[in-house]
Order: sequence, then structure tokens, then C-alpha cells
Amino acid sequence: METCVNMQANIKSSISSSISHYAKRRARRLALKIFFAGFFSVFVTGISIGFYNHYVRVTSVMDILGHSLAQPIVLGGDYVPRQLLSSLIKTPNLEDAWLYSSKGNLLADDHTDKTEELPLGDKRGRLFFWKNGTPFFLISKEIDYHGQEVGKIYFSYEVPLASIFYLAIGISFLFSILSYYMIFGIRRLADKIAEPLVEFTGFLEEKVDTTEFMNSAQKWKFKEIQILHKKFAEYLQKAKKAEAITRKSISDAQVAKIASQVKHDVKASLFIGEAATDRIQNGSSSEFGILKSVFERIRNTIDDIPKLGGLTDRELDSASYEDADEDDAKDILRRSHIASLINQIVAEVKFAKFGKEKRIAFSVEFVGDAFHSFCEVEPSRFKRSLVNIYKNAIEAILDEGHIQTVVESNEGLVSIEIKDNGRGISPDILKELGKPGVTFNKSNGTGIGLSSTIENLDRWDGKLKIDSKEGFGTSVTLTLPESEEDFLYPTQITLSSAMQVIVVDDDPTVHALWQQRFNRADIKRDNINVHHFTGFAKAKAKIDEFRRSGRDFLLLVDNDLRSSEGRGVDFVKELNVQGHALLVTSDGHSRSVYATCEALSLPIIPKVIQKEIPIHISLH
Repeated sequence: METCVNMQANIKSSISSSISHYAKRRARRLALKIFFAGFFSVFVTGISIGFYNHYVRVTSVMDILGHSLAQPIVLGGDYVPRQLLSSLIKTPNLEDAWLYSSKGNLLADDHTDKTEELPLGDKRGRLFFWKNGTPFFLISKEIDYHGQEVGKIYFSYEVPLASIFYLAIGISFLFSILSYYMIFGIRRLADKIAEPLVEFTGFLEEKVDTTEFMNSAQKWKFKEIQILHKKFAEYLQKAKKAEAITRKSISDAQVAKIASQVKHDVKASLFIGEAATDRIQNGSSSEFGILKSVFERIRNTIDDIPKLGGLTDRELDSASYEDADEDDAKDILRRSHIASLINQIVAEVKFAKFGKEKRIAFSVEFVGDAFHSFCEVEPSRFKRSLVNIYKNAIEAILDEGHIQTVVESNEGLVSIEIKDNGRGISPDILKELGKPGVTFNKSNGTGIGLSSTIENLDRWDGKLKIDSKEGFGTSVTLTLPESEEDFLYPTQITLSSAMQVIVVDDDPTVHALWQQRFNRADIKRDNINVHHFTGFAKAKAKIDEFRRSGRDFLLLVDNDLRSSEGRGVDFVKELNVQGHALLVTSDGHSRSVYATCEALSLPIIPKVIQKEIPIHISLH
């Protein structure tokens, strides 16, 4: 019990000290602001009033003096002028006086300090000067007689420093007293405010989450504390409900993440497996090793899946391709490798749920140098436009068919022709397609997909053309201006003689495919060796070995390893091997990956073109 009392006392002391300290600091700042603002404003006002008062006095004297001197100057003689000047310098703050004729001749002068009668000299025409360490203003007035200038009078006016000083001292003293009173008053007010807060804090510490706490809202003296108490009570009630919801949300998020990863791994494996199957059908028996690796990869992926019996359709949909790309919000116009974008979308739509019930064969052909083409597009929007076209082609095919993609580059233009052997479109509907709200053979269609594709192409200076014949199929051609190559997306891998290649990836199918590609390039003939690793540690040791021996090497590294060792980009940055590395990743067109690689000058090879990108061995 004694410990509890001491703890409450410490809490009260801490809160009181904290509020009092805060009030003291704020009071000091406010007092200083008022002190300086008030001092400055009153000081400036006082100086202004003082100068104005002196100005009125001097102006009056000058007017009288001008009338008095006009006739004596015309009549001649210096007795009257000297007497008037002698009277003038006896006025407070007036030190010297000079009287000149209209021709500039000195008629008379007089000075307070007779031992130092200063001639006007070079001071004439100046507004301000110093005399014996004191600042003076030089004031002048023309003397007229019946509208004609007959002379000019000058006199020096001493700046009243003593009056200004005493005024400043008085103002400072006044505002110092006001500031001290404010600091003292605010601190005393803060201490009074702290008392009920200290009492409530002690009660909160002791009784929170109890029945007594929940039912004591009216116990407190101040309305603000009653509101605070009510908010605390509501928060505690909601917190208990939110805890269960939060736990479920975390569980759902983990399940969706697992589902997305499983989908990604299985789909990538199936894509590589399908490529191997195509070659087997063409008579190549060397693809059996890749197929074996594919099935091992799928088996390992399935073994890693926790129990997913509770997955809902919504959770599964959250991992589907049809959900909005998270890069859309950051999508920017940039030079993009068209071949990798097309291959990525074809790989996606092959296994997407909107076409899985049909038997459709896909083929992609790059004519001439089209594989090396780049166009300025927004990658995410471009992929979404392709998905819309492929979906339309799939929906046009009843049960079985084929969709062929042909890419050509000619005279600065890249054309992408997507042909299907579906039902085709009648001429009446064909001429209306592309307009918002116009659709064909879709019960729930809106026509938005095709119209948005046309809008995107307009933004990229491209065009869209649709040819179709009922019963034979449809051809959709996208034409885009060709752009310069983006150095971040190499369209071939260049090796030199005796170079060492390091492949880092946790997917055995990727290693198998690389090995097959290098074997076909006959790299052994040029003393090029390939080293395979599934993690960063051993790969780093090999790179260190090559660096010590001065051997040239090329690093092909995946960005995301399932072993959670880190990211490929971080591995490259840590070793500072950007000039010897290529990032081989499934997220090759992700805005975040692109931005990171752009900052590092690290080239990217999307995995979807791994089986197609040319391998060139330099002669040097």
C-alpha cells in the first residue's frame, strides 16, 4: 500500500512539474514577445512623436526667421541678421547657423561653441553629419522677399540622444515589470490547472479498466476532465472489440500474402514448364531436366503453404491479377521494353481465371529486331490495356482456339498485332467500338476497357486499329512511336572470354534455364564458367575470390529470395558491384524496383524474357 501511495505521489510530482515547467517556458516566451514588441512599438512611437514635435517647433522658428530676415538682407547690413542668428542658436538643440545671400556669399553666422566656429564647407547639401561625436541634422530654408529669393539660411539641429536614452530606460522598466507579472501569473495559473489533472491521473493509474472507473464520470469537478474520462472509457470499450478485429485482420493479411506468393511461384514455374513443353513437342529432349525442376519447385511451394482451408473468395481475389496494380498511382511515362511487357501479360493471362475454362494456345513472335524495341508508355497502364485486349480475344473464343501476337518494328514505329480465331464482329458494331458504353457479346460489359485503351494510346501518340470478320476472328493492332533504348533494360547479355558468371536465385527452374541458355551459347569454348548459388553468403565469398584474383565476372541476381536473406538490390549495393551485375526479377517493370535500380544504375532483366534474351560473346 505504501508503495502504491509513493507511486501516486511521484506521478503527481512529475505531472505538476511538467505542466509548471511548460507554463514557465511559454510564459517566458510570451513575456519576451510582449516586452520586445511593446518596447519597440512604444519606442518608435515616442521617437516619432518627439521628432514631429521638434520638427513643428523648428518649422515655426524658421518661418518667423525667414520673414524677419528678408527685409534686412535686401536693405543691407549685418547687425539685424547677426542678432537674429544669435537668438536662434539659443533655442534647444540648435548649435550653428549660417546666412547666405542669393549669390552664395556668407552674410552672417553664429555658433554655440565659439571656440570652434565651423564653416558650412562641405556640409552644404548634406542631410546628416557628426560634430564632436554627436549626430546632427543640417536644415535649410530659402528666404523670399516679395516672391524673389534673396538668401538662404542653414542651421544644425542636434539629435536629442539623452532624451531618447531616458525614454528607452523608462519603457524598458515598465515592460520588465509587466513581463515579470505575466510570468508569475501564468505559472500560478498552471499550478492550479495541474491539481485536478494530477488527481485524475492518479485515479486513472489505480482504477483504469475497473467498474469503478467506468462509473465515475460525474465525480470530477471540471467538465473537460469529465469529457476526457468519457473518452477514456469509450476507448477502453472499443479497444477490446478492436483487438479481436485486429487479430483477424492480421491473420487475413498473412493468408492473402501467402496466397499471393504461392500464386506467383506456381505461375512462374508453369510458365517455364510450358516453354520446356513446347520445345519437347518440337523434338528437343534436353528439356526434361527443366520440367523436373518445375515440378520440384511446385512441390516445394505447396509444402510451404500453411493450412488455407479458411480462405474466402475475397481473400483469394486479393491476390489475383485483376486487382489494381499498386504501382498505378506512381505510374509515369518512361521508355519501356515492349517485348518484356508483352511476355509478362501473355504469361499472366494464360493462367488468369477469366480464361482457365477454355483451351487456348498463345504464341508471341518478334519479327526482325522487334525484340529490341522500346516505346515511351506508362508501363502499368500499358499492361492493363493489353489485358483488356487479350480478355476480349479470350471471350470471343467459344471453347478452343488460338491467340497470336506479332510484334514488328519498321521506320520508327512499333506495331503489336493481336489476332484470335474467335467469333468476329459485325461491321455495324465494329465501327462503333471504342466509344464509351459500346460493347459486344458481354452481358455486363461497359465498353470502358477499349475506350480507356484508346485514350492511353492517344496520350502516347499511338493508334489502335481493329479488323474483324464474323466467323473468322478479330485482329487488333496497336501502333506506337519507337523510342531510344533505356540502358536499365538491356536487350542482350554480353559476355567476354574467360568471364565468370554468378547466378543467385532460390528457384531451381531459373538455374536450369540459365544453364540451358549458356550451354546453347557454347560458353565453354570461350573459357566462360557459370557458378550457381541459392543464397547471398556463398555468392559473396565467390565474388570476393574473383575480386582478389582480378577475374572479370557477371552477377545475375534475383531480387527476392524466399529464404528472406534480403533483396538483390541491397546485395549489389552492399558489394558495390553495379557495373558487374544484372537484376533478374519477376517485378522488372515495378515502379519501385525501377526507381531503386535507376538510382544505382543497375540494369534489369525481367524473368519473362529470360528464355529469349540473346546471349552475345564479345571477341575482345
